[in-house]
Amino acid sequence: MSRPRISAIVTALNFERFIADGIRSIQAQNVPIEEILVVDSRSEDGTARIIAAMAAADPRIRLLEAERHSPARSRNVGLAAATGDVIAMLDGDDTWPRGKLAAQLALLSEPGVAVVSGLTGFCDAIDPTTQAPPPGARVETVAAVNVGACLYRATVFASLGPFDEGYRYADDWDLMLRLRDAGLRDIKLPEVMLWHRRYPGSLLTTPDPHRKQELAVAVGRSLARRRASRLA
Repeated sequence: MSRPRISAIVTALNFERFIADGIRSIQAQNVPIEEILVVDSRSEDGTARIIAAMAAADPRIRLLEAERHSPARSRNVGLAAATGDVIAMLDGDDTWPRGKLAAQLALLSEPGVAVVSGLTGFCDAIDPTTQAPPPGARVETVAAVNVGACLYRATVFASLGPFDEGYRYADDWDLMLRLRDAGLRDIKLPEVMLWHRRYPGSLLTTPDPHRKQELAVAVGRSLARRRASRLA
């Protein structure tokens, strides 16, 4: 069997401080990656300039532009441009652990597996050399739904469609629920597959009552799909 082509999709919005760490964590993986699609949502800082400079040194990197709308919109722009058999994603203020892709590819190659996920390590600092939390950083490891901790077969999106751009926060939850409702198989690794940076002003740390409301909507739609399936 030939090795699958891997497309990495990175989303960015005013990540001047972080985007180089995120891209380097992809470049540091020990399996070949065919393309690194970095989708910038019209950043107003130096994000696009940093991406362009890194692209000049690595032909796999391609800078794409998305309307400033939602993370889901940016992910869909990346999906539309991706040519890989396997899709990996990363928000540009986060990083991947070393060996992430190799560990997940080994399981994704099993028959019938559509997605391999893992744990998320929330942290307050990431070392720019290792792209991982330095000694003394505060780290909390949880089994959270996060696209950056997953590895997908491209056929998942061909079957289920793209991310729902009606969500600002729960598009990843909605995708995972749609995947499970469709009976697609996912495997969870009991290891950190994403370092998720916590910092003031991030989407995660900014209070917004709509976050819980969106999750409730996603769960409600999932329940409705399951009821409809039983009645069909």
